[in-house]
Amino acid sequence: MLIFISIIIGIIIFYKVVIPWIHNRYHSTVNKKITKGLLAMVFWQLLIGSLICAHSLEVHPTYKEIDESVNSLLQEYSEIGKLVNEYTGIDASSNFNYLVSEANRLHTHAIIFMVISVILALITATGSISGKLDRRIVEALAILNTFACCWICKSCTDFSELAVTDGATIQTLNWIGRLLGVNLFVLFKWSIRILWILPLILIVKHFFYHKTLDAYYALPIVSKVQPKHVQPTKEVDITETTGLVTKSSLTTDQQSKETKPEIVRIEESNKKTISFNIILLCTGVIAISIVAFFIGRTWNKEEHTSIAENQMKDIQYSDNNISIPDIYEQRSNIIIQELTSKYKDKIQVEHKYPELSKYCTFRLKDEDGYGFRYLLIYDLDKEELKQFDVQNLQTTNVENIFLATYSISINPINKKILISGDNGANSIGYTEYLLELDLSNWQIKEVCSGDEIIKNKDGYIATRRILTKWVDCVAMSEFANIDIHYDFDGNPVIPPFKENSYQLKGMIDNKYAVTMLISIQDKKIYGKYYYDKNGSDHFLYLYGGISDGGDVVLLEFNHEKQQTSNFKGQFTGNAFYGTFTNYKQIKMPFELCLDSSNAETISF
Repeated sequence: MLIFISIIIGIIIFYKVVIPWIHNRYHSTVNKKITKGLLAMVFWQLLIGSLICAHSLEVHPTYKEIDESVNSLLQEYSEIGKLVNEYTGIDASSNFNYLVSEANRLHTHAIIFMVISVILALITATGSISGKLDRRIVEALAILNTFACCWICKSCTDFSELAVTDGATIQTLNWIGRLLGVNLFVLFKWSIRILWILPLILIVKHFFYHKTLDAYYALPIVSKVQPKHVQPTKEVDITETTGLVTKSSLTTDQQSKETKPEIVRIEESNKKTISFNIILLCTGVIAISIVAFFIGRTWNKEEHTSIAENQMKDIQYSDNNISIPDIYEQRSNIIIQELTSKYKDKIQVEHKYPELSKYCTFRLKDEDGYGFRYLLIYDLDKEELKQFDVQNLQTTNVENIFLATYSISINPINKKILISGDNGANSIGYTEYLLELDLSNWQIKEVCSGDEIIKNKDGYIATRRILTKWVDCVAMSEFANIDIHYDFDGNPVIPPFKENSYQLKGMIDNKYAVTMLISIQDKKIYGKYYYDKNGSDHFLYLYGGISDGGDVVLLEFNHEKQQTSNFKGQFTGNAFYGTFTNYKQIKMPFELCLDSSNAETISF
């Protein structure tokens, strides 16, 4: 309600105060309706753009607490999720990680759009009123601004439609609604698309803006050259074509009076030009300031990090000539003494200098004294202490992570802290995690996760078990074991192809042509695929496995380290067919066949 009232007040102030002031001060020589038409378009572009931008910044994945509980249950008892999906069509597994990434991207695009929109609006307004910009340029800038508004609106609605269908709760409600003959997803999507009313308003206003520009730029330009001397004229009878009206001649005094307004308009025009030069200058300063603000934030972060890293290197202790290692040793002993005195037996020293380079780590029990719930890390350079709850670790690329047990090490390549541990679950729900802590901003990201994580000379291999066939006895259920390869930074990589390598071509949903390159090694599969229309450079990573019963599972990963879609099916001699599930959890059939240059059959 407060926002609505603010908008109404803003509209009133603009039409009743701003427009009359600008018209009287800078634009009095033209019709007031023209001034209103020129400024109204810019005003509504800024207003509607701001509303869409604000809405975009507020859009987040619909991942509620009840969904978190459901997904935690299904993580531990995945057979339940398989039964639910089979009999109801509800996919209780949330695509939360991907949605968070897309939400962050949308927020970034919204900010960029707002900066560009403000710049375009200011240039359009000042350039049109001052008359310094060509009519075609003015209208092109206005159209470009409206197009950008439509683009960010579409991005916002597309993400909202994707997010609203995610999660067990909303899918359950939709399933119940379908039993009653109501498709809630359709209702949700149409309610989301109401946002398109805003850019449609701008599109309609462009027709009026076009007419205003035609009228404004058709106005005659007042001559800046004035006659030096005006001779008196003789009286001349001027008779109109109707013959009903006759006007007397003009005297010298009357001619002089008629020339005076021209001089006034020229003076006003000169003032207007000077004033709008100032406005244009201020507009440029504002635009540059906005861009510099966002760039400066990034530079400041980098500069701060660089200063913090080099500060200790530049310290000189001329009095006692203490070396940096000695300083680290002293600080390490001081923080250990301080924390052990404060927490006594509730704290345990994990690493002290120089075991973990320039960091000290501690384990701290919770208030109940049960388990070492908290991880404390002390930066010897910055003399800064940070505490983390290992049962609720906040990460930048996945949802919060629970660690029952953990250990600390350091990445020898980038000198960042590595946290490895597991969730303490049994059987199917057991998951190991490898996390990386960036000490420059104290942010944690997941490097990889799986049933088992193995480090090799090239990076890490995360093994995952995907259920392919469930029976009452879990031990007799079938699984596909999948090895996902990462480098030391957590980026997916494809191992070198060996024997049993194949190229397959085919269609997904009889619409999308794809090419797949895979290698099969001991029932493990790795490779890549791409959509033919995008070309081979725009490929997606594939990691898969084959169950004892011959069921094939391929997990798709994008270049942003996110697991998005999957292929589930079987190999039959020279073909691979089954069901493809995209990142929107939409299922589609697929069929791929061996390229003619490959062997006749697929062997494994």
